[in-house]
Amino acid sequence: MIQTFSDVDIIARTLYGEARGEVAKVGLIALNAVASVIWNRWRVQPSYFGRTPREVCLKPYQFSCWNKNDPNLERLLTHHITDETYSLCRTVADEFLAGKGEDVVNGSDHYHAVWLAPPSWAIGKLPVIDIGVHRFYRLRSID
Repeated sequence: MIQTFSDVDIIARTLYGEARGEVAKVGLIALNAVASVIWNRWRVQPSYFGRTPREVCLKPYQFSCWNKNDPNLERLLTHHITDETYSLCRTVADEFLAGKGEDVVNGSDHYHAVWLAPPSWAIGKLPVIDIGVHRFYRLRSID
């Protein structure tokens, strides 16, 4: 079913799965932060993460909302998500695909929830910024 979604849908659904709960707490910056990570991963070419923003989002084990055991997955695969937060996700995805998105995480290409134990890739690394419950890191150069 994932193949039937457009690129903007995949990005919007990734934002929705990863950050929808943060919108009420910190605002649109939560969606822009995750979109920035997607964009920053895609900008590094040749990219380990994928040749397109869609591939970046769907690369296995990169965005937990797409993992088979994630409780968000069933909701993401529903064809019609109609709530207001998803509409905001679509708007942010459209802006980034049009090249108008703002990198609010200063080049970060990784993040994790602060309430989880840091993943192995984060140990010994300095975070760039915390936004809501997410801590962001720049592990690869985008210059």
